[in-house]
Amino acid sequence: MKKKNVVFSMIGIKLDSGFKEIRHRHWRPTVAIVKQTPMDRMELWFQPGNRDTERLKETIKDDIHNIAPKIKINLHPITFKNPWDFEEVYLKLYDFAKSYPFDLDKENYYLHITTGTHVMQVCYFALCEANILPCKIYQTGEDAKIIAKNAKRLDDWKKRNKQRKKKGLTKQEPIPDLLDRSKGIVQIIDLKSERYKKISSRFHEKKVASESLLKAGIATKNKTYNDLISQIEEVAQLSSDPILLRGPTGSGKSQLGRKIYDLKKQTNNSKAKITGKYVEVNCATLRGDGAISTLFGHKKGSFTGAQSDRKGLLKEADGGLLFLDEIGELGSDEQAMLLKAIEDKEFRPLGSEKLETSDFTLICGTNLDLRQQTSDRGFREDLLARIDLWDFQLPAIKERPEDIEPNVDFEVHRLSAEFNKKLRFSQEGREHFLKFAEKASWPANFRDLCGSIRRMVVISQKSGLIDKKVVEEEIGRLHERWSGGTKEYSPYSYHRDLASLVSVDKTFKNMTPLEKYEITLVIQTVRSERTLKAAADKLFAGKQNTTDRLRKKLLRYDIDPAKI
Repeated sequence: MKKKNVVFSMIGIKLDSGFKEIRHRHWRPTVAIVKQTPMDRMELWFQPGNRDTERLKETIKDDIHNIAPKIKINLHPITFKNPWDFEEVYLKLYDFAKSYPFDLDKENYYLHITTGTHVMQVCYFALCEANILPCKIYQTGEDAKIIAKNAKRLDDWKKRNKQRKKKGLTKQEPIPDLLDRSKGIVQIIDLKSERYKKISSRFHEKKVASESLLKAGIATKNKTYNDLISQIEEVAQLSSDPILLRGPTGSGKSQLGRKIYDLKKQTNNSKAKITGKYVEVNCATLRGDGAISTLFGHKKGSFTGAQSDRKGLLKEADGGLLFLDEIGELGSDEQAMLLKAIEDKEFRPLGSEKLETSDFTLICGTNLDLRQQTSDRGFREDLLARIDLWDFQLPAIKERPEDIEPNVDFEVHRLSAEFNKKLRFSQEGREHFLKFAEKASWPANFRDLCGSIRRMVVISQKSGLIDKKVVEEEIGRLHERWSGGTKEYSPYSYHRDLASLVSVDKTFKNMTPLEKYEITLVIQTVRSERTLKAAADKLFAGKQNTTDRLRKKLLRYDIDPAKI
């Protein structure tokens, strides 16, 4: 029995548009594909809720039936809150594919990729390559030969009328009949073919190279972080839209911003490529007139101390990339000026009557919840809407425990090159540090970790060996730093070295946050009192046998009172 042909396609709001009769002479991909390829059924996705889309889907359905009345058309509403969000688009198409009753024995499947956003097209390829959508790919386009012939006919007509005018003839020739350009051309891409395997191989090589560039200096085994880098790599090479990097202090926002700049300089995509400078500023350091001057520039004499003109960082970033770290700290006046600069590509320097222009790519970093800031601290909602089109959350080090070891190794290797000396951990020292590091909180994230390793390396330069004694001294320094310069615990620092006191790993892993808080309070009290009894009396005031109660509390978690 002959197999049926089924085509999946997304109705294109722009490319498929048109309601007047003239639409039949124009190339509209979803209609044109019916003229080019035999098919039995079309599965059409559309975005519901929009009046034009609702009307357009019925018009396209009628136009297809006028060309091929026997084709069955099924319409599938699929709602994207943000059709440029990789995760949302991929998951919704994935869910559709998993619920669709594919029958490979009776039907051949094709996916039309010409309509939809660039993100949708990337997701189409990914889903087809993984065989989640078991389809060959249709790519359609206008017929360049017909376009060229029509252009020549119009040029010849203009020339003839120009000659007629020179001869004094006022009546023009009628506009010539132009060739029908509605059919277009179709190309089939079979992802299983040898030809595509070469393309796919090169694509993956380029993708790996791009991701390697973004991860240069960032040792990672973490799946979440690797997926994040893949998404950023796609966005950075497809678009010049603003990017918002969120994450705690020291999670690598600034470093990643610089890597994105390097990637954009190397890309061949004209929409994303940049040629200018990389300009970075921490908005937390900007205050008053100095803030506006630093960002937007000033004219000589515009304020006290303005002894000469200054062009400002936005102008300096013209054609390049501007990285605004800690964007949540920017003042209200600067926010308003920045919004105009993003929307209109122009701004007015302080004290100037003339507008300056700058076409820059913007990346912002923050460790704050900017949505909360819009209601609590006056961060502009309209500015947030412009800068968080692409919003990526960088994980803290405690969310990437598997990345501790490769980053320790990477940093020791890097510092060995810097100090021109072979440096390494002793086996005992390495095991001791990793056991501590994988359970510590690292409040400043990789900044803390790198600083810690650097201190141990500096101290160990003579011998070249970071032994257990050096590690223990460093752990003591970290405890003191994290407890505010004292050796006491705060109720919020339990995770910093509680794990090193709990001798049984299983016990620590099974503790609830409430249990960790409680045992931390016990440890803090024991450390702050001169004797165990004094601590017990304070903790169990009004009870009998307080010292015994305290010992039992500690022993429940396998903590030796002598350790604390």
